[in-house]
Amino acid sequence: MVKLSPYILVLVLLAVPSLSYDYIVVGEHAAASDIFAASNLATALNSKPAGRFYPNLGITAMGDAYQFRETGNMLEGSENISHVKDVITSKELYALRNGTFSSDSGDFVYTQKVLLREGGYGTFDYATDIPTDDDSIPRSYFVFPSGQKLYKYILSFPKPLRAKSDANNSYRLNIMDNEISLMGKRFRIIDAEHPAKDHLKLTLLEEEKHATISEGESISFEINSSVYNVSLLALDDANRQAKFIINGKWSSSIPKGGTYSVDTSLYLHVKEIIQNEASDGRDFAEIVLSSRKIVLEDANISNSSAVNSVWYVNGEKISDTDAQIVGTDQGLVDNGETIISDIEASFTPRDTYFVSEKQKLSDILLDRESIFLKGFDFLFLGSAYAANPLEAIVLNPMGKYQYNLDLQNKNGDFLQIPLFYADHGQGTASDDFERFGDSNNDLVVEESRQISQNDYFIVTSDSYEGQTAARGITHLFRYKGQNNISKTLRFEDVATGVKLESSYINTTSYINLDSERYLVNVTTGNKNGNISVDLNNDKSIDSGDEALIVTMFGSVIKLDTTFYDRLEFTTKDLEFGIFSHLLEVYVPYGSTLAYDTMRISVGNESHGYADIVDLERCLSGNPVSQAAILDAVCYPTFTSTLKFMLKYGNLNLYIGTDEYGSYITHYKNTADPDNASIYTTQQQLETVLFLTAGEVGIANGIQKGNVSVITDSASLGMNASFISVGGPCANKLTAKVMGIEAGCEIKFGNRSIVRDYYYTTVIAGFTAEQTKEAAEEFEG
Repeated sequence: MVKLSPYILVLVLLAVPSLSYDYIVVGEHAAASDIFAASNLATALNSKPAGRFYPNLGITAMGDAYQFRETGNMLEGSENISHVKDVITSKELYALRNGTFSSDSGDFVYTQKVLLREGGYGTFDYATDIPTDDDSIPRSYFVFPSGQKLYKYILSFPKPLRAKSDANNSYRLNIMDNEISLMGKRFRIIDAEHPAKDHLKLTLLEEEKHATISEGESISFEINSSVYNVSLLALDDANRQAKFIINGKWSSSIPKGGTYSVDTSLYLHVKEIIQNEASDGRDFAEIVLSSRKIVLEDANISNSSAVNSVWYVNGEKISDTDAQIVGTDQGLVDNGETIISDIEASFTPRDTYFVSEKQKLSDILLDRESIFLKGFDFLFLGSAYAANPLEAIVLNPMGKYQYNLDLQNKNGDFLQIPLFYADHGQGTASDDFERFGDSNNDLVVEESRQISQNDYFIVTSDSYEGQTAARGITHLFRYKGQNNISKTLRFEDVATGVKLESSYINTTSYINLDSERYLVNVTTGNKNGNISVDLNNDKSIDSGDEALIVTMFGSVIKLDTTFYDRLEFTTKDLEFGIFSHLLEVYVPYGSTLAYDTMRISVGNESHGYADIVDLERCLSGNPVSQAAILDAVCYPTFTSTLKFMLKYGNLNLYIGTDEYGSYITHYKNTADPDNASIYTTQQQLETVLFLTAGEVGIANGIQKGNVSVITDSASLGMNASFISVGGPCANKLTAKVMGIEAGCEIKFGNRSIVRDYYYTTVIAGFTAEQTKEAAEEFEG
């Protein structure tokens, strides 16, 4: 038989992340203190991991990423993400850091957070069209179900943003041409329309490229893998207008603050037109290039719901996400005040999305813009056992007519339990399976049945709490008879070979084992006399009580004592119960009364020998109404609508799995009885899901930084990420990144900054001392 590995997490190296750096760049004529600061910074970065190392997974995530895992609380199979973490702030995702919005009305600090809802869970379930063929191993998916809200993004102004309307400008607000950083992306507000009271329409451009271009100059830009050649053809100083040639096409005259659309893939915004007083007389323009124009319109900002709001990306309406502005408004009054307290966006998928291993949600969305502003994403790496040992439970054919159940108990003893036996109607003509055991002796698991000499029986020290709560040690005994003169009973522990004797008084005796006392009733006081045993150790012998089998790792096996042809395997407690998208009446909840069961049934095949005839998966859970707990019925769901056992390649081998991470294999023989094995883990399988912002890299092991200090920025690769040290007057790269390649003293001013620009961090000061202080701040 083919030896298979469980569904171990396989990691993939993704794109170069934005928060790890390849270079530190200083100006060619940098001050000595700039070079010293850059060298110290490189030493510090190279001595630290290039990202966050996750010991439980053995991987490093490089970039802005948060794994859904908290101390003592991992993301389990079928568990919703909000059960692990329901609020994401800058502590988890750097892109959600606080910011300051500056306008003519003042400076306004804002906060960002993401509230997670009941809209995503890991699963091994398969929709009828996923996968489309049976020739694949079952694997995990992360499911984002249709109609269930996934998240709510909230940008809040603790001190509400105040804006003024201008009657001379169609009551537009005085927040135009200002920047705001949302989820790590810089946007410029190019229009702030105010059509009516409580009605706002904000137009934003994502600042993907920002540059200063002189009259007659040409610059090339790459945006979304497309190259754009932009030439400043002419400037009209008097009318404050500029005309450009973009990839050979002339633009119209664009005024300061105006935006020209080449098509829906490129927007050019003229931020500033500056007259050059130098002798060459060439004026220049400060421009912003973008591939994404966002229009956010809310016809009633005083309404806290999103029923009056709509938003567009490049002219297309986005349906899955409700975005809104929350505030108050004085109306269409000259210098009237509009107050904005929040900007919110909620995403509810219109379809159910199955994200495969190593995929992102955005990879399969019908509309990738549905994730608000494409500010973050959900990356599913798969499921991981994380150094989690396996145990095997094997249903092993013994000849043509018998199956043994092989497993280990909590003591590590190896039990070979004679289980299913086909007697070919010896007892009841119409029934081939009438008892457990082998051809000569019974296996007794019911307290209502008498145990005869040489019969097998099972006891479990704690099995009376139910199918998902049994905790005890299971032993397989054999009753070897009694001595009615010395009034002693004789037993054998089949796994260890240990012989036990117990005396009885009248009809009462006890088996002493594992600090437990199992009650025994002597039914017939002679050498071959029968006995009854408290098999489940609840201190009484009761009709209807049965022994449950507890495995080494604590999973539970329940035997069918009605038809003696079936077993049900259930893993340990599922913390949040069971969720299946096909069982719409069930939701995850915290109760051990929910279980996920794999069922194996045997029968006689047409050729006459015993064989495995059916494998099912059964779920029990809690109705949405919470009115009742269904704890006694196992619902088979993986039949025609959902495949449980999938074929492995061209072999006669089928595999299925449950939400705990246990999996079952069924090898179909053509001339002999089949065999089946269940493999389960000591701890529940972990669902490995990240919330990410920007580009994120995943690599095995601890990844160290490898940052070089260079002075020649021309040697930078196209996708290199770097830190530029030094102000725009001293470092041409800083000037280029910040878009202030001319007039640096006036535009930059007497200050110091540490600021992110996409794949770049700028550490700059007006003086060398200020740059040094900024670098030390960043290093700390």
